Amino acid sequence: MDPLAVLRGFVIDKKLDQVVESPDGSRIQFGDRYSFPKDVATAYKSQMGRGDLYPLSSLVFFMKNARKGGDLIKLANQAGVKPVTFIDRKDLEAYLTGEKENSDYIQLPTDDIIVPTTTGEPADDKGAKALADLLGRERSLRDRNTQLLVPGKSFASALTILATVQKRQQEKEASRSGTAKKPRKEVIPVMPSRRFDRPAGEGLAAMGIDEYKGQQIDAYGARKKTGDAASALPPLPPPPPPPPADDRPPLPQQPPAHRSRHQSSQEKHRPSSSGRSAGAAHKSQDKNSMIGASPIIIVPAAATATINMLNAKLFLEQGTYRSPQQVADEGGTNSSTETFMRTIGRTKPVRYRIVNKAPEKKSYDWKRVVAVFVSGANWQFKGWPFEGAEQGHLADTLSRMLGVYVGLKGEVMPENIKKWNVLKVEVPKDNRHRDRPIVQDIYTALDKFLAAHQSPLRY
Repeated sequence: MDPLAVLRGFVIDKKLDQVVESPDGSRIQFGDRYSFPKDVATAYKSQMGRGDLYPLSSLVFFMKNARKGGDLIKLANQAGVKPVTFIDRKDLEAYLTGEKENSDYIQLPTDDIIVPTTTGEPADDKGAKALADLLGRERSLRDRNTQLLVPGKSFASALTILATVQKRQQEKEASRSGTAKKPRKEVIPVMPSRRFDRPAGEGLAAMGIDEYKGQQIDAYGARKKTGDAASALPPLPPPPPPPPADDRPPLPQQPPAHRSRHQSSQEKHRPSSSGRSAGAAHKSQDKNSMIGASPIIIVPAAATATINMLNAKLFLEQGTYRSPQQVADEGGTNSSTETFMRTIGRTKPVRYRIVNKAPEKKSYDWKRVVAVFVSGANWQFKGWPFEGAEQGHLADTLSRMLGVYVGLKGEVMPENIKKWNVLKVEVPKDNRHRDRPIVQDIYTALDKFLAAHQSPLRY
């Protein structure tokens, strides 16, 4: 374990107060997690990489007293530790506090190299003796085989369970394969007799003769005796035809008495089923047209805002905050629209669009707006189509998109921001290693908001 990396982690996590000397003064303890010899060499070389490696005690003393300026060397000599030279202080402090990720003056040392002291004994002899003493005290606690054993435990029952499961599986497969499928019963097609397809008036029945017995039947379907005298009578004349349709007077059609004017009006204005289905189809078509579209994020147009078009792309794409003035001084340009690829929290890049001007009131782009960065001023929402937006009442607006406020740590938050239901985050003025986690928190809140609203956008 590199003591320099351990010290850097404790400094970044604000746990430097847990780095103390042991009671006998021979070691430096990092809480209850790590402990190193006091004079163990670190990976940082003095004199801008041209000198010796700094001992751990020097770096701990420097970080605990870094704000004492010119008295640092005097205090280090009084404490009996090697002082950090003036030319190394800025780079060393920037690395240990996390302001920079690496240093050109770091050289990984071998384990447990002790910094030479001022005694007459050569440094090589002291290092060899220390290494031999350390190796002499080593003892093997566990090897590979003992590591895999669990005292007092036996896993023989696991093999029994496995054999039982395999046996059941084999029996199930055998019964499944042994069961023969029952053959389907062959269905012989039968042609219909079609005896009911003959039109009325055909055959002997139309003449009153039973087609099977040759006997006459009466009007009730009963067979008549052959010798019956009534059977010889001629048939009755057919009834007279109905009068022509023109001779019959038309019946007047009147609306029902219970049908009121109000009901007629309701039926007139009631939407038809075809109208409802057309509206649903239109909504479905709108939603389908949004599938895969790029989300839009609106930022303030004010030059004094913490986030605007100058620094929004750098902040959202790379997770790094620079003030708008810093970006302008570095040659950044201000435009009304930008596109960037989101990679934070995504395995594949996703295209987003940033604008500082709201779409037209009836524009289709409103369906793609997923977030708005607010500055706290009511005039930012002038001309927005949502209820109460121009007066600073954002309940309707923030139900359609995520509101985000980004402020600088230590600055006073505007009163409107305290009242609005927006995500409030603060970026530090100096430590940039916190920028990316803050942007990650913003994207996490945005993903939850869009998932809750079942957004079809590709976000």
